[in-house]
Amino acid sequence: MTFDELERWLTLEIVGRYHADIHRALKIPPRLAWEDAVLARHERLRLPYDEHRFVLDFLPFEERAIRRDGLHLFGLKYWDDVLSPWTGAPDKMRVRYDPRDISCVFVDGPDGESWPVRFANLGRPRITLGEHRQAVAALRARGLQSVDEHLIFNTIETQRQIVEMAGRQTRSMRRGVERQARALAATERHTIGTNDDDESEFLNLSPLSVEEWS
Repeated sequence: MTFDELERWLTLEIVGRYHADIHRALKIPPRLAWEDAVLARHERLRLPYDEHRFVLDFLPFEERAIRRDGLHLFGLKYWDDVLSPWTGAPDKMRVRYDPRDISCVFVDGPDGESWPVRFANLGRPRITLGEHRQAVAALRARGLQSVDEHLIFNTIETQRQIVEMAGRQTRSMRRGVERQARALAATERHTIGTNDDDESEFLNLSPLSVEEWS
């Protein structure tokens, strides 16, 4: 299964089976136990007052000082005019990032606000942290000790072309294409369909003769 297919399967396993089946300890389906507990509450369920901030709180982060030429993270440069008041300040700021798309990071300001900050070069494509690490590893393998941003993005573009070409031929590489598309999709879901050519080819094979032994 691809990752998207596994995710859907697991969701159905939890919501469609586990929560609908009789629980050995509860003696009733967990879904029904939850509904009864909600109805018995005197207060309403509390939801996050800021859904965006709720998501940001789960993201990994690094501490970075804002340099005069921008914010540096993973060897990449980020900038937004909102960072101007903190440029050159000695104190470090918390920078949150989503590994599925590191083209935009989120800087926590002193007042508690979180500011989205994108690549300093807005022409750069969206990339995942996994792609970045693979590109850096490939450059290191070539003996390049000094890896700059230009080399990283050139390498990622070349690797994407290789994956795209190979993805048309092999199932495992198609999963790589799906992971890339899925990680970069912030709100949309991309599903890479499975190829039935292998199965149809198998079904079309002529039967083999079998020698019987008495």
